[in-house]
Amino acid sequence: MFTCRDNGPGIVREPFRPAAGDRVLQGLDHTLSIKVSSRETRGRCAVMECEAEPEAYMPPHVHHREDEILCVVRGRFAVTVGGETREAVPGDFVFAPRGVAHAWRYLDTGEKGCFQVIITPGGMEEMFVEIDAVRRGGGSDGQPSAALLAQLCDIATRYDVTFLLPEAAEEVAAGGGIGAT
Repeated sequence: MFTCRDNGPGIVREPFRPAAGDRVLQGLDHTLSIKVSSRETRGRCAVMECEAEPEAYMPPHVHHREDEILCVVRGRFAVTVGGETREAVPGDFVFAPRGVAHAWRYLDTGEKGCFQVIITPGGMEEMFVEIDAVRRGGGSDGQPSAALLAQLCDIATRYDVTFLLPEAAEEVAAGGGIGAT
């Protein structure tokens, strides 16, 4: 087990850590593992890993404070950034700058897909901690209710994240282009 230490103005954790220490959070149809939190990087960034169920998607949304970099580890994802949709496969990187709408859909139907995400500056991972608490506390099975979605959007608003709902969510759920214009 690695212990945290103060490395001066840089990282405040040991540079190596086993995956067993990750905090796993429940999203709507995916799970997130916090690999490195903003507390461990003094706010500079956060790193998470997303494991997506077949047909999982994240509806179009905008981060107003953070840039996001996705790196596909397993599976094929349709990723839309700024109205342009492309297929991303293992090894591909996708940059979603702050202020630009983006979304993703997992395309494979067999195994779960996986991508890592770097968020800079850090802090937005705390939004997922709050969403996880709501999801686990509500005991929701299957598709989320309108009330749950409203609650999740309220949480996102506190983190300066705007979901382009409800039309965009309906478009994605119907299998249309992800945020295509």
